[in-house]
Amino acid sequence: MAWSSFTPSTTTPDSAAIPLICEISAELFAEVGTESVSDVSCVWRAGRLSDLVNTERQISLTQAAQAVGGSTDVDWRGFLTQLQDTLPAGVVITTVNIDSAAPGMAYEQSSTPLEGARVATLNFTATSPSLPDVPTWLDGLRTLDAFVDATPNSVQLDADNSAYRVDITMHVSSKIYSGRYASKETDAQ
Repeated sequence: MAWSSFTPSTTTPDSAAIPLICEISAELFAEVGTESVSDVSCVWRAGRLSDLVNTERQISLTQAAQAVGGSTDVDWRGFLTQLQDTLPAGVVITTVNIDSAAPGMAYEQSSTPLEGARVATLNFTATSPSLPDVPTWLDGLRTLDAFVDATPNSVQLDADNSAYRVDITMHVSSKIYSGRYASKETDAQ
């Protein structure tokens, strides 16, 4: 490449191009016979690209933070819809309380025998117009991917004798996590 044919680029190359620029620059200045200018040129071009390199680092850092912060993300609306779909016709979930893991924190496990490892606990109340067949309800809950175990806490007839109220505690596994913020490298593993 002759010095006379050199035209500076108007676009900013990515950080991986810095060594290539320095190599081309060194060849260019070697033709002119000014080796020391080559080093100055590399430093000057690398300095011009430092904003790009810093931006790339910030993007990577943001993606890593998003992966950690979103590691316990759950599509609760979708899951509760699936939960409702497992219940018999006419049965409606009226209240739900959820206790779940926080990013970077282990979820406290039960010391009660026969309770499985979980990442969240749901306490929900469902109403039924007729006396509920609770074992059938529990069988329906077992069809959920993230199901670990469930315990019926109580079955009560409402004061006006119009419906039965069932309180259930259910535990769910890490299969409930959406994975929405997982990095592509994590997905590939």
